[in-house]
Amino acid sequence: MNLVYICGRQGVPIITYLRGLNIVRNLNVFMNDRAINNSPQFISNIDVNPIDETDNWLNRIMVLNPDVILSFAYPHKLPMQLYQYCPYGVVNCHTSLLPRYRGPSPIFHAIKNNETETGITFHFINEKFDAGDIILQKKIPINSDECSVILWRKMVKEIIRTLPEVLENRNIWKEIAVPQNKNLHTYCKVPTRLDRTITNSQSLLEAKNTVRACGSIHGAWTKYGEIQLKVCHVSETKIDFIAHRDVNLFGDKNFIYWRSNDGWLKIDEYIWKGNRYKCEVPEILLDQIRLLS
Repeated sequence: MNLVYICGRQGVPIITYLRGLNIVRNLNVFMNDRAINNSPQFISNIDVNPIDETDNWLNRIMVLNPDVILSFAYPHKLPMQLYQYCPYGVVNCHTSLLPRYRGPSPIFHAIKNNETETGITFHFINEKFDAGDIILQKKIPINSDECSVILWRKMVKEIIRTLPEVLENRNIWKEIAVPQNKNLHTYCKVPTRLDRTITNSQSLLEAKNTVRACGSIHGAWTKYGEIQLKVCHVSETKIDFIAHRDVNLFGDKNFIYWRSNDGWLKIDEYIWKGNRYKCEVPEILLDQIRLLS
């Protein structure tokens, strides 16, 4: 099988696996410039075709005469003319159980909305984002302690496990594909700064889910006076409300404690002024917290 794979930066981990599939005789990878520039360690020994603003990359695909075009984590809409170039179709892998959570940030919004289950969907592309007929879906549980980073890794593993089944059944894709239920679809936008911020008006659950959704690498924003933190990991803790009734934030040498509208969270990992701290609060930050308390 001649396979064309189109991806963004997050789709790069799949390339190595695709190269090792016996069913794939020829693999040609197409990536945008951002993905190429941010993934040199993964593609140093791969001949990557850049996607530019001209039609050159489309002409290149036409010449390759692919059997299947597969896309994953590509941030832009693919032109429908790609269907002219391959007999089996153009298939995208989306990280949700479509038709729910169409759009660019399904993992973030699923966690923030306290979902307990998500999944992956292989579907044909059409004129609308993530709206094509569904070929195959796999469910993935979301554990209450998982952040977006962990869930993303689980999804990549499930995609790798499922790809052979999907590609081997290409002859019957058009027979088994099922239209999406338009009445059930939801759309998730790119998270704004506000979406990625925890505030003292939120409940414990809302704040925890926001931190989980932002992930342990980047963290969720919070602000206390002039102090700005990116909160990477939290846990619930028991605090004497009476003793601390007049403050929303305080700390000791190991942790920062943050008040929600119904309890306290212990911040045990965070980023402050570009530096990451885990189970540690520098004295200069403690001093600033005390001055504001």
